[in-house]
Amino acid sequence: MERISLKWNSPAASLVIGLVAFPLAKLLYIPNYVFNFLTTLVHECGHSLFAWLMGMPSLPTASVAGGGVTVWGEQRWYLCVAALAGIVALAWRHRQSPGIWIPLAVAALIYPLLAFTGAHELVAIAGGVALECLGAAACFFTVLAVALERPFERPLYALWGWWMILNRGAETILMMRSRAYWESHAVIDSGLAAGLTSDLGMLRQKMGISPMVLLGVVLTLCLAALARRLRRGEVAADLRGSKRIEPKESQLFTIRSSAPGHAIDFWKPAEERMDIARVMMVALVAAFAVAQDEAPAEKHPYTESFRFETGELGPTGTNPYFILESGYILVLEGKDENEDVTLAITVLDETKKVDGVETRVVEERETAGGKIKEVSRNYFAISKRTNSVYYFGEDVDIYKDGKVVDHGGAWLSGEKGARFGLMMPGTPLLGARYFQEVAPGVAMDRAEIVSLDETLETAEGKLEKCLKTRETTPLEKGTEHKIYAPGIGLAKDGPLKLTKHGKAKK
Repeated sequence: MERISLKWNSPAASLVIGLVAFPLAKLLYIPNYVFNFLTTLVHECGHSLFAWLMGMPSLPTASVAGGGVTVWGEQRWYLCVAALAGIVALAWRHRQSPGIWIPLAVAALIYPLLAFTGAHELVAIAGGVALECLGAAACFFTVLAVALERPFERPLYALWGWWMILNRGAETILMMRSRAYWESHAVIDSGLAAGLTSDLGMLRQKMGISPMVLLGVVLTLCLAALARRLRRGEVAADLRGSKRIEPKESQLFTIRSSAPGHAIDFWKPAEERMDIARVMMVALVAAFAVAQDEAPAEKHPYTESFRFETGELGPTGTNPYFILESGYILVLEGKDENEDVTLAITVLDETKKVDGVETRVVEERETAGGKIKEVSRNYFAISKRTNSVYYFGEDVDIYKDGKVVDHGGAWLSGEKGARFGLMMPGTPLLGARYFQEVAPGVAMDRAEIVSLDETLETAEGKLEKCLKTRETTPLEKGTEHKIYAPGIGLAKDGPLKLTKHGKAKK
């Protein structure tokens, strides 16, 4: 019987050493800092790489103080054409290797469906996690199937692979399951807590389907393929000890090593090595999805507490999507339940102190079928520091046959347990979730930013780069959508569309 290698830097031993070293590295400042920085850099480079592939010029950044961000610009059609041409060229170059050109050909076929539809932004969002998974898979693949000259390299690769899986996975689960952990990472005063959610969580929100559903079938097939290889002894053969073997040319690359001996047959044909790598990569991606799928449905809590400095809020100012200037008006019109409805919004030359804050009075006057239906006086204040607009309550008059019959929905911050909410963040982030009203039992409207790139045709012309929110309330079922145009404000409220905006004539 052939003897199995049990050297301390053998593949199996290296995986164990890396796993054991992970909690120790977490406790030590320098290793923890280095691995976190490297992992963040990989994550942000993933966003940038996939953004470029989707035709969006991008720049990744990672702060030495921790954290990172990736920005990308508008999609350029010629970059998409160049990326597609590159995929086709690679497929042609490897046309003699079915295991390579077939996946590339499939990628070329589906590329237009991703790049030239709204899905291109989803691909860029998923890129961060995808490159982390690919990086972890590459580390484990190196541990299992690549000749290394220095004995300490294999355990280090194993440690980094475990780090990307366990550290990121633990952070994701904590952020989704622990409200305290979430709020400790949230930018509460800007209402951007949801911007810190995981990328797969944002994808789930935009697609309306769990990534686990999409990955389940593929993972099952890959595990079945791995079980078949185990039954045939092919994977076991990869891990058995062997004498020195001279390198052979593979279909993808040639690995050369001057090491005196190896515990793995490193010179297996490229196709067999790639089979193992594919299984590992899909399994790692699925592991991320499983970790997030186990979180409760309300994974991304709506921010409901907002902080500001004394004197920071005022009654006048301009947010890109919400204007608080006296005399500014918006008129929206449309049909609701077969009736002609008009909503006139006017920023009045009036202020009111609510909960110790001087707020601007904004009147909303709704008519249906030519008759007054509802008039509300809403109280807003804007932050001089962040440009976020906060909602401090409203007085409501509901009409029937020309007479006030009810005041339902009225509330004021600071009264009966009510607190002010966020109407529009100064720096909107895709996926951000926040309460607009916090009046228990009366008004609990909440919003989620679902798009920052909407286009809307109105009587005022074509409006681009609009912000879209999905609004719900825990007090009743149903969903409403609103669209805000930059430099204008509310442009669509359910069936109502903008027909007029600007300063009222005196």
